[in-house]
Amino acid sequence: MEERMGIAEGPDAVLTRAHRDAFRWAYLFGLSVIAIGMPWGEFLMSLGHIIVLVAWIWEGVARKSFGPRSARAFCDPVVLVFLAFPALHLVGLFWTNDLGWGLDLCRILLPAMVLPPIMASSAALSRRELRTILLLFACSVLLSTITCFLLADDLLDYRALSHFISHIRLALMVCMAVFVFAYYWPKQLALRPLHVVAIAWCVIFINLLGSIAGVFIVVSVTAWALWHWASPRKGFVRMMIRSLLIAIPLLVITLLGWNVRDALRVDAIERAPLPLRSVGGEVYKHDTTDMQLENGRYVWRNIAWAEVHRGWQRLSDQPLDTIDEQGHVLYGTLFRYMTSKGLTKDSVGLSALTPDDLRRIQRGVSSVNSGLQYRLGERVHELVFELQRYDNTGDPSGYSLAMRLEFWKAAIRIAKDHWLAGVGTGDTQTAFNEEYERMHSKLAPRWYHRAHNQYLTWLVSFGLFGLVVCMFAWIYPATRRKAHSHVLFVAWAFAFMVSCFSEDTLETQAGITFAAFFYCLFVFGVAGSSTPTVPSPVSGRSA
Repeated sequence: MEERMGIAEGPDAVLTRAHRDAFRWAYLFGLSVIAIGMPWGEFLMSLGHIIVLVAWIWEGVARKSFGPRSARAFCDPVVLVFLAFPALHLVGLFWTNDLGWGLDLCRILLPAMVLPPIMASSAALSRRELRTILLLFACSVLLSTITCFLLADDLLDYRALSHFISHIRLALMVCMAVFVFAYYWPKQLALRPLHVVAIAWCVIFINLLGSIAGVFIVVSVTAWALWHWASPRKGFVRMMIRSLLIAIPLLVITLLGWNVRDALRVDAIERAPLPLRSVGGEVYKHDTTDMQLENGRYVWRNIAWAEVHRGWQRLSDQPLDTIDEQGHVLYGTLFRYMTSKGLTKDSVGLSALTPDDLRRIQRGVSSVNSGLQYRLGERVHELVFELQRYDNTGDPSGYSLAMRLEFWKAAIRIAKDHWLAGVGTGDTQTAFNEEYERMHSKLAPRWYHRAHNQYLTWLVSFGLFGLVVCMFAWIYPATRRKAHSHVLFVAWAFAFMVSCFSEDTLETQAGITFAAFFYCLFVFGVAGSSTPTVPSPVSGRSA
């Protein structure tokens, strides 16, 4: 047994099988805590990493092999290449003025520093161990989403549906849970309905979150898997499946086109001459240059400002120039909501609002149709409105897509000025703040954020060379260890790459844990373990 495990006779010989299993169980327990804790917040994620680290050190000390194991891990060129990613962030502190910000980011990146050497110098996970860890993760995500659904006080607010972590990170985890439940399809007929229900709920929850990226990830990976599944099938079956896969994107594009066309629809009544005065006698204000639409009608027409101010004071204690619960100026939400109901913005229109309408407006609901159609359709309408507003006013404040366009514009300008070495690990926020001022952005200061694009963030922080280092550090180890041979790694990698286009995925603990854990699991834990296998305490068999 000792020879098969590759363990030399000596100090290790006095260790019983029970000791070896204890080390293994502690290691697997730590990985399981990370997997379970991801959708629940920072505490369990941190606890899992601590358990894994302690188990690794404990085994090394007990076997008096800590030095050789560490040397083996840190002499592995594949591990060193990946560690170049967090190391670059440490090096980037040397040309950073804001060390506090930079050190905090390095702290967040600890999973990317701790997990690679530990997993690379530990025995490879058996298939059953990997299956158990991944199913624990998927079941934990399922339970977390159900809990969030029950705790949400407003199902129309996608942020309220993510109680423990960011809704964006949660959407990524829900996508991964769908892939895990589908990949580990049970042989027992009695369990299959449970997997169907779990997958269906996850897809429904992605829709409730209004995550266009989540839908794109699930649909794309599913199409890719079905395309390859059809490859060895007979001619007619293969042709039918692949024809269907070609038809589905066309159908999705058509549905998106219908939603965009509906969002841009202009009712016939808007072509009539504009009224001059309200029923109360006030002269209407009409902004005919602002083409923002809501439910087929122009938002910034038929406005009697004085009547609206007087009438609103009788209806609510919240001033019109304050912020609603979604972070938008209240009068903008009010006008959009009234427009969606076909009301003029005056005393007559205000009198037509019900108490439920008033509550929805103060919560930030901008259309009477919210909640009456599928969430993704509403999200498309919202994105069209955002782009219209950004085009008309140049002010992206409070609107996710419009603000990202402003973030990316600033990031590209910064990168052009610091293309060689970037601004350093900790000075990205400072650089963005200064750039928004230089470009005279209409973005409100409270929305002065960074790129919300991981690739642009690397370019801004470390320059062109640093971007290449970061990309190489993530791509080369996976390619060298052939991690892409596992379907779930491909699914995870696609989800991760897509998320990096619209988010700084690796700058939050949930994001870096999601990325580093699954990456190391498939690259170092399974595909790339540099040590021989040991009997699994989960399966009782060698991996």
